[in-house]
Amino acid sequence: MKYGALEFGISICFILSFLHFAASTSIENALIGQWREVYSGSGYYYILTHKKTFQQARDECRGYGGDLAVRVKNLPLRTTLYLIFNFDNAWIGLMKEGNSWRWLDKTASTTDDIYWIPNPEQPSNSGGNENCGEIIDEYHLLTNDAPCSVNRYGLCEHNRQGYAAGNGYRYMLTSKGTWTNTRSECINYGGDLAVDGMQEFHYRAPIQQALGFDRAWIGLRDLIGGGKDWVWADPMITSSTSENTHWIQNPLQPSNSGGNEECGEILLEYDLRTNDRACSAEANGLCEIPIITSYGGDLAVRVKDLPLRSTLYLIFNFDNAWIGLTKEGNSWRWLDKTASTTDNIHWIPNPEQPSNSGGNENCGEIIDEYHLLTKDAPCSVTRYGLCEHNRQGYAAGNGYRYMLTSKGTWTNTRSECINYGGDLAAVGMQDFYIRSPIQQALGFDGAWIGLRDLIGGGKDWVWADPMVTSSTSENTHWIQNPLQPSNSGGNEECGEILLEYDLRTNDRACSAETNGLCEIPIIT
Repeated sequence: MKYGALEFGISICFILSFLHFAASTSIENALIGQWREVYSGSGYYYILTHKKTFQQARDECRGYGGDLAVRVKNLPLRTTLYLIFNFDNAWIGLMKEGNSWRWLDKTASTTDDIYWIPNPEQPSNSGGNENCGEIIDEYHLLTNDAPCSVNRYGLCEHNRQGYAAGNGYRYMLTSKGTWTNTRSECINYGGDLAVDGMQEFHYRAPIQQALGFDRAWIGLRDLIGGGKDWVWADPMITSSTSENTHWIQNPLQPSNSGGNEECGEILLEYDLRTNDRACSAEANGLCEIPIITSYGGDLAVRVKDLPLRSTLYLIFNFDNAWIGLTKEGNSWRWLDKTASTTDNIHWIPNPEQPSNSGGNENCGEIIDEYHLLTKDAPCSVTRYGLCEHNRQGYAAGNGYRYMLTSKGTWTNTRSECINYGGDLAAVGMQDFYIRSPIQQALGFDGAWIGLRDLIGGGKDWVWADPMVTSSTSENTHWIQNPLQPSNSGGNEECGEILLEYDLRTNDRACSAETNGLCEIPIIT
């Protein structure tokens, strides 16, 4: 799968998906805040936004859980990364040790995998202190030695693929840190500290064997203190019980030794059972990241100008690809229901299209052989798919952006929000003044939010992220007239906000359908 993101007048996320198997290098790119993350079969890549010395660049890469790139040992990958990031020069993970050049992963370097500039011949060690490796666009992305003290962009790589446990998640370790810091790192990777897999004990051993840790933070915390209120990071799935926390039995945990052991970890020494520990202690965090099977977009319809098609082709290098154009009766329509014209479809003129050869060519594709002009084709043939996601959402100034899902049940819309890298809105909903500008920007009458009654009967309302704050009458903002939550019908266990009631909160049956209000962290 190839995935990319570009910024034009508006930001649109484009994906080139495989509709049949392709053995070429796959690239996945997503704009996240101010740094761009790219996935390939060998790792995740991103470019730093400011030039730095080699060590400073390396430190920043490590801050993201990676390092300077070492898997750029083939020129096609360098070229693809350059087309996406458009840097002039960038540090890579190559250093001189004594008289030898070594990759930062300690693999030996050769002239075949470094690709030194031949003219002027490199490495030159000009000045006697050129001990770090960079790649330069002026020299076709070949490698030059340079003083480590000069400033360059850093090409970072994150090659932790994680472990797919077969439960819909992949697992990976953060760098060592406090519970809070490692949780932030997991959230940056699009997940959270592990919850689901930790509740089913049989998943713990294969995860540990794959990742090789002695101890790791998990998504379990005592919110009140004193060992009285242990809550999973995602309480919507199940509340914490003695059956799903799997505490160490000898010595019996949680012990709250020292009076401040309010965070949960698992320990290899105790057969991966759970221990309470001071949240300020340092360990790796065990991240649990949903394996996303839906991209939340559609076939591209904004490819109505040829320069955009050309730019996408330079990044994705496809031979032909479906776009969001289909035939309805005798007319061609874009999937967003906008009218098609010869000026925005760009049919191939020779041989003249659409030809409807065979009488069943009802879908539109663009073809590199014909300068990315459009052809009609049978919908049953296999092509790459050029996907588009244009939901920008609303940045509320609180570190999150907000967007609506399609209509669905509370659970289904929450899954859609998680697929977008967020969750149903919780943090912003607690500050009542933010609700109005969000509604004005997105234009909904009602929307699910991240609030749910876990036990039933209106007794235990919990936010989707209880680590921020517990639910109270001050932060739930229930409708006062008629007084909510009412639990009408005995099954109103999910929270929504209603424009009709000044965006106050109502309880509603979780099986009802409405849009979900997603809250997605803006990662900087």
